[in-house]
Amino acid sequence: MLSEGLKKVLIGIVGGIAILSLVSATTIVRTGYTGVITRFGAVQERTLESGIHLKMPFIERVNKMNNQIQILEDSSNAMSKDKQSVDYEVSVNYRLLNASYIYKNIGKDYSDIIISKNITDATKNVLARYDCEDITDKRDELAPLVLDELQKKINEALGGNDNIIQITSVQINNFGFSEEFTKAKEEKSVAQQKLLAEKQNTQIKEEQANQKKVEAQGEADASIIKANGEAEANRKLQESLTDGVLKKQMLDKWDGKLPTVSGNAQNILDVNSLIK
Repeated sequence: MLSEGLKKVLIGIVGGIAILSLVSATTIVRTGYTGVITRFGAVQERTLESGIHLKMPFIERVNKMNNQIQILEDSSNAMSKDKQSVDYEVSVNYRLLNASYIYKNIGKDYSDIIISKNITDATKNVLARYDCEDITDKRDELAPLVLDELQKKINEALGGNDNIIQITSVQINNFGFSEEFTKAKEEKSVAQQKLLAEKQNTQIKEEQANQKKVEAQGEADASIIKANGEAEANRKLQESLTDGVLKKQMLDKWDGKLPTVSGNAQNILDVNSLIK
């Protein structure tokens, strides 16, 4: 028979094994992760979503893969279409769609192996299609092109599969150019602003001149209309002043008295003295 001490040891061992088996038979997958199951190192097709799950103790292992949107940043140097050096900084958001495939064929370092390298290649390919000046003026147009190019390259690297890694967005944070290009760009901008100011001044002067011309034309037209009106009035007045009319107007204004003095400057005759 076993001694009491040995029994306690055996009970302890069995209890420990039971506890370890229970712990090993359960796993917890956090929200935002996918559990990839391996059995003796071989990746199984079945995956685990977030929550508490049972598994075969000591035989199966659950590897947690992040399926949330993650970010990678890349900064490098590219050449524009006109052979100008362009420094850039770009941010890429991505998420994992097929954790089992990635873990089996690439591993947990897939972002460095698949995504980072292709970010550089995709960005350089897009920038190489544009002249340096167009790159500065069309930044908003470039980000979607980089996204499409990057997604295409990743799909090709994954054997043409387009449901394994998804590029959700690309943002170009900064561009840097050579000192010579920057100086030339600034000089061109100043020249354009000066030309625009001169053009605006010319337009203002032309508008002012046109306004004065319109005002002068209006005054001239008004003078002609006034003169024509006065001439027409005078014509009508002259036609209406006949001898009979003139005599009548004279008689209407006469007060019935004869002039009291008649003669010229040397001989003046007082008519009143003759009446007396």
